[in-house]
Amino acid sequence: MGRAEYEEEVRGWLDLQMVRGRYSSTFMRQLAEMMEQRSGHVFLIYNEIASLEGADHARPTGTKDAQPLAGVLRGLMHKHYFQPGSILKNIQNFMSSRRCEALIKKVQTRVDVPDEQKINYLLHTASISGLERRSQSRKLTGEWIVYKRHDNANYYLTLGSHANTDVILERVLACRSEFPELRLPR
Repeated sequence: MGRAEYEEEVRGWLDLQMVRGRYSSTFMRQLAEMMEQRSGHVFLIYNEIASLEGADHARPTGTKDAQPLAGVLRGLMHKHYFQPGSILKNIQNFMSSRRCEALIKKVQTRVDVPDEQKINYLLHTASISGLERRSQSRKLTGEWIVYKRHDNANYYLTLGSHANTDVILERVLACRSEFPELRLPR
């Protein structure tokens, strides 16, 4: 499959998720590139979009609620989407939480688990159970879907991450000609 076929496939999937929303060509191309290079799981992103759109077929995602961005990206929203590359960060977040501290204390005091098995039990619980707990409490973090809410519709502009606000801003500014009504940052 060539790039054009991936783009066409992505358009088809995005159109299935949309209730009122729209998407930029930048956003569509990023998803097509991700699909072509197999660098991420686009269907996890489609499900986040379906959830944001209130589509009947959306499944629970376990990620944090959408939140406004600040600084140079003020006026835009972001929604986390989970990818396998986010597993370690989510385990780190769990390990630094009070829930993990309580778990360690609980494991240390268990007399029914031999000392030599406690570390295995703790590692399993902190990683697998930690991810499950973060998902159940909708605290999974990951990369971002960056969008603008306008006239009761979401305009999906770009994908991004915590570390690249300059790149996000550049991509958002490139969307101004597609969506002049949004009054995007200058």
